Amino acid sequence: MIPAQNCFPKTVFLGLILTFAAGPAYALDTSAEEAMCKEIGFKPKTEKYANCVLELYERKSKAAATQPAPQGRPPPVETAQQGDGTQDDQTCQRYGLRPGQPEYGNCRMQIDMAKQQVAREQARYQAEMAAYEQQKKEIEAERRRELGRRQLAAGLGLMSGQVTLQDLGRQSLGLPPPPAAPQIQNQTIRLPGGGIIHCTTTGTFTNCR
Repeated sequence: MIPAQNCFPKTVFLGLILTFAAGPAYALDTSAEEAMCKEIGFKPKTEKYANCVLELYERKSKAAATQPAPQGRPPPVETAQQGDGTQDDQTCQRYGLRPGQPEYGNCRMQIDMAKQQVAREQARYQAEMAAYEQQKKEIEAERRRELGRRQLAAGLGLMSGQVTLQDLGRQSLGLPPPPAAPQIQNQTIRLPGGGIIHCTTTGTFTNCR
């Protein structure tokens, strides 16, 4: 039998499966593949069901193309029962499943689906990690810029005398500034006759001269 992908595009073959699946007869014999896809759980006449049938049919066609039967005769039974020797093949056979059985095809299909799911999850994780690393770099860069701005402001404050080393020490510890000390109050008292007394009040103490 000539593989479907050598005759016409895959989309056309997929459409034919969706149109004629479960019909009385059609050119390509996919009855075994249909039965296997139904057993897996795919609903007939759906796109997923057609994709399942197509994948199984192509896999069977490729296997037949790579292992042609000598002089038109079918391959020996012992060869058909050996499988392809891959890890997936060994896994399924370890549970008593043999190539050619529907259960074996179901086993291989489920392993393939699991691998595809793992690949999708790994791709999602890598994309999220890349976004996370980029976000972390941006946050760290902003922190460095903010530190530079604070250091520049502190230097300018020291040079102008508006900031002291004690102020910088408190700021580095996150402490608030201390309460402001009472200011010295200067007073001028005028006496009768034109005399003037200058007084200075600090807290509760007043000094006049």
